[in-house]
Amino acid sequence: MRRLFPILVVALLIGLSGPAPAQDAADLTGTAKPAAPAAPPAAEAQPTAETLEQQLDQAQTEYDHLTSAAPPPAAQPAELIERDYLMGELIGALERHLDMIDRLPEAQGRAKDQGEKTAAWRANPNPPSVSIVALDHQRDLLEDTRGRLKAAMQRADFRDQQITEDEKRLKANEVTVRQQEEKISAATDEIAKARETWLRDLARLRVRTAAAAMAEGKTAQTIGRAEIAELRALAELQEHQLGEMAGNVHFTEAELNAVLADIDRQITQLQTRQTKAQAASATAHRALDQAQRALNAYKASAKPAAPGPNGEAAPADPRRDALERDLAVRRLQADTADLIDETVRRMLEVRGWERAGWQFRWHRFNATDQDQIKLPEARATIAANERKLAGWQQLLADEITRTSQLSESNDAALAAAQASNAADAEASAAQRSAYRQQADMLREADKLVDALLHTFRAWDDELTPRASRKAATQALREGWQMAVEAARAVWDFELFTAEDNIEVDGKRISAVRSVTVGKSLGVILLVVLGAVISRRAMLFAAGLAATQFGVSKDHASTLTRWLHIVVVTMLFVVALYIANIPLTVFAFLGGALAIGVGFGTQVILKNMISGIILLVERPLRVGDIVEVGAVTGTVTHINVRSSTVRTADGIEILVPNSTFIESNVTNWTYSNARVRRSVAVGTDYSAPPEKVSEVLMGVARKHPAVLKDPEPCVLLQDFGPDSINFILRYWIDYTGGADSSKIASEIRFMIAADLNAAGIPIPFPQRVVHLRQDGDDTPPPDRILHHGA
Repeated sequence: MRRLFPILVVALLIGLSGPAPAQDAADLTGTAKPAAPAAPPAAEAQPTAETLEQQLDQAQTEYDHLTSAAPPPAAQPAELIERDYLMGELIGALERHLDMIDRLPEAQGRAKDQGEKTAAWRANPNPPSVSIVALDHQRDLLEDTRGRLKAAMQRADFRDQQITEDEKRLKANEVTVRQQEEKISAATDEIAKARETWLRDLARLRVRTAAAAMAEGKTAQTIGRAEIAELRALAELQEHQLGEMAGNVHFTEAELNAVLADIDRQITQLQTRQTKAQAASATAHRALDQAQRALNAYKASAKPAAPGPNGEAAPADPRRDALERDLAVRRLQADTADLIDETVRRMLEVRGWERAGWQFRWHRFNATDQDQIKLPEARATIAANERKLAGWQQLLADEITRTSQLSESNDAALAAAQASNAADAEASAAQRSAYRQQADMLREADKLVDALLHTFRAWDDELTPRASRKAATQALREGWQMAVEAARAVWDFELFTAEDNIEVDGKRISAVRSVTVGKSLGVILLVVLGAVISRRAMLFAAGLAATQFGVSKDHASTLTRWLHIVVVTMLFVVALYIANIPLTVFAFLGGALAIGVGFGTQVILKNMISGIILLVERPLRVGDIVEVGAVTGTVTHINVRSSTVRTADGIEILVPNSTFIESNVTNWTYSNARVRRSVAVGTDYSAPPEKVSEVLMGVARKHPAVLKDPEPCVLLQDFGPDSINFILRYWIDYTGGADSSKIASEIRFMIAADLNAAGIPIPFPQRVVHLRQDGDDTPPPDRILHHGA
């Protein structure tokens, strides 16, 4: 391994060295010579023509000697091939370099002359008026010069990269030459020395080739820089001339008619081609149908081929293969005819765009300042056509690439078919012809699209500077027009469409309605304004009903709230009708979405319907005292979804309307506000019941909240274990906001005071307890234990 490692390193360096320059032919024929100095670096001064001619003669002599001499024994076959290749590259580089040396003065002279012409150009103080056709020609010249300048700069960048790569290759091979010199000195036998000498000479040839290529590249770069300078000066001059012409352009109607006549002539030619293409497409499809029927008939009549005796595949059917081959050719020919027909149709459409563009251009040149406001609209139209053409150009490029690849692959298939049988060759030839027709048609369309794209872009640039020179007032008018157009575009933006069934002359006709942003905003605005106005009207009506007709404020508030909801709903429907939006726009609520919305809103809808029922049936009203579940209080509001109940503690509880429909509800004031209440009291057995009844009746009559009619009454409820129990029943009226708990408390206070004044005690609970000692059977005396309450 230690001995193999240096060998591997040397082999890797040789492999990475790449192509390299040559040297003396005698060195590369195997004859050992003393070490020669390496080729001078390319960074030195450029060689003269005489030096290059000498180097070329020397290289050709070396190459002739190499081809006639026997190959060196130390060389390997791959290395001999590389040597011959390097010698050819060296001779080619020297020849090209010599040719560039001859061309360099001419290129530099042209650049100098063009620079002087550009510097000497002066604007004409009174330039003549020029036709717009001449202006377009001058613009085309400028665009062509800019394209050539761009290509020249790209070539210069590529040459810089090549020179850098050649310089790296040169330095790497110079290192290899020095290393081979050291290996030659270290060689111990003649065979190894001959081998290392051969590798050194091959590395020297790589150095010479790289140096020649780098010198050639630098000379070519010098010529390229001269060409770039010339084109820059020419482009600058053409820009000056174009600017002078652009300020004095006329576009007469006669010139427009001439342009349109030329376009019409091309359109007529395309229409003729389209007629022929349609006829060819129909013929191709008839032939395709015949081929398909022939194949189907043969498949129906032919018997399936039996496999071989040893299970081999069935032999091929020549007749069927021929029919399938013919069907494939007919299908390709039909596709080709369709493609030609479609492409010609699109070319006609593009020519129509061009014709309309020229007409608009004439109107723009001859329009007033007021008409110039439409410049943004014109630029938008041109930009839209540019996008369409760019998209079609991309499609054409992809199709051209596809058909070119298929044509190339078909060429290979044709060559193979010609060697096999005539039928395959004929089919391949037909396919190749079809692919070439497709490619030719697509290239023609691509050429037209590219030209029109160039024209439209030029027109767009033409509109831009004209807009930049407009007056301030015109700029304001144009800005306002742009803002109005933008607002109109947003206002007319279609959100979606809806089908509407209308009746015309007794027939149902389905029409499609457009729902735009403007219509939607109009509906919203109308509903909002109507809701605000109707709300104010309802409040006025509620106040009028309360003051003039004696309707309670709470009841009037509830009625106006529900009436407002009805009015807003009707406003919404009317707004949809005015905006010409059919109610079918809400058809999206059908299906699965309707199920989901139904499940999500079923509680809300249930409470809303319950609220309507409460409003119609009026089982409870605002101000009623109700008891539903664990809630007892006064109804203060009856809303769409829920009603509000205020308890005696002043807490407002929102009760869903459906609760009043589904649950048992106690309405203390349903038919009238009079409610019977009662207070229980117990007196001592020593007090006469009649006297107790008089005291209780006196209390009831004295309390101001107790109604006289119905009269209060006293009932002896029961003889209890500790007292005689009485119940005082009385009636109160909740209309005035009476508090039953407070009234009951006041009556109890009065009962306690009057009973005490009458000497009637209120007993407390008593129990008789018998105490017995253990072992004593004598009953003890009774002891009464009093338990105070």
